[in-house]
Amino acid sequence: MSDMEELCDLLFEFSSTERMNIMKSLHEERLRLSHLSKNLDITVTEASRHLQRLSDIQLIDKDADGAFGPTPYGELALSLLSSLDFISRNKGYFLEHDISGLPDGLISRISELSLAPLNTDVVRVLAHVNVMFQEAEEYIWVMSYAHSLPSTIPIVEERLEKGVTLRRIFPEEIIPPTGEAETI
Repeated sequence: MSDMEELCDLLFEFSSTERMNIMKSLHEERLRLSHLSKNLDITVTEASRHLQRLSDIQLIDKDADGAFGPTPYGELALSLLSSLDFISRNKGYFLEHDISGLPDGLISRISELSLAPLNTDVVRVLAHVNVMFQEAEEYIWVMSYAHSLPSTIPIVEERLEKGVTLRRIFPEEIIPPTGEAETI
């Protein structure tokens, strides 16, 4: 079987809502067939069929007590799917925003944003940035496609006087306005 076929088989098994729910349940705790079917409110026959499919591609295994749980391979596959889950739940945002300019290391960690609320209200976002800058005690790290917001300059200057460290990352083509680089 080719590498592409292996990948397609894996994605096919994860394309079932029932199998995804089974994997998530087994990730939380090892379960016997009867407990799993009861917890997920599916028939024992249906649960057995899904468990067999997941077992066939080695995403899960069964221990001597008859309890099922994810294999290390299954745990890894499930954890990597969290990024796809995040981008699919925020599809509208990613259709309108290209994140390809971000470093690969950040993109690979995108699922860490899962618990954060998406806020598209610019005024609220800017107010939140000001509050975060005002509350900074050790450092302010900024990665942006634009220059500093005028409203943040006095806040950052005051934080710098108090010993807060500032680090900024801009695209190479961005040149700070005259005086800004010296100020902050």
